[in-house]
Amino acid sequence: MLSVVFATFFLVVSTTSYQPKWKNCDVASQGKATDVQVYPCSDSVCKFSAGENVTVHITFTPKIYVRGLIVKVEAQVQTFSPRRINLANSDACMYSGLTCPLASEQSVTYHTEFTIPSYLSQLTAEVFWHLISTEDRTVVCIQTEVKVV
Repeated sequence: MLSVVFATFFLVVSTTSYQPKWKNCDVASQGKATDVQVYPCSDSVCKFSAGENVTVHITFTPKIYVRGLIVKVEAQVQTFSPRRINLANSDACMYSGLTCPLASEQSVTYHTEFTIPSYLSQLTAEVFWHLISTEDRTVVCIQTEVKVV
């Protein structure tokens, strides 16, 4: 189920870009997201199909110097507790277009691509996308709703 939520959030690869409804998470973070784009997404709640390719771009400004950055994704389905989604490439400095270290107060954009697993369908979830420093400090976290149809 976690893989389904993760895949749904990342299914953002297409020719059209839309800024889904998103917000910075309610956590103490050492930065702030300023823009989130998902491809393909054509509505405030992104809808994806199993097997679809997705691209995600998160533009953010860290408030602190960041030596390294790890990606942590969690999905919450209905009233169940958020579940962690394990990523194949969780090192944001190596696989996302970022060059670490990141300077404080400079805007950067994190990029990722993935394919929604074929076994995911008929799911609505709240996805929490965390970028965490190697010193275990949340640099940025965004929250958005996704649907796998």
